[in-house]
Amino acid sequence: MSKNLYEATILQLKGKALEAYAALELLLKNPTAIPEHSDWVGEIIKHTATLAENESAMIKLQQYFGKEFQEKPASPQRGMPAAAPNIKKELKCVRIMTIFKVCLMVN
Repeated sequence: MSKNLYEATILQLKGKALEAYAALELLLKNPTAIPEHSDWVGEIIKHTATLAENESAMIKLQQYFGKEFQEKPASPQRGMPAAAPNIKKELKCVRIMTIFKVCLMVN
């Protein structure tokens, strides 16, 4: 799988999940905002299933193929000093709204 294909798939799954999340937010905060729907419970269930399906697919894809496409740290070039050996960096990841995963390098 190419990196572009992987990223396009992740973005499409994330977009569909966000669309379902926005619909849920609208339905739960103001169900009368969508006047053509009278089966609000059915709509909530439908959008919840869509959110879960796309989020689960995105997580599985990242779990099985994400490491293959992660940016690899650049190796030090010749003549350049290497990073101080006593500084240990660690990748910290935080999940936001169960849809987004943000990762940062921290000391």
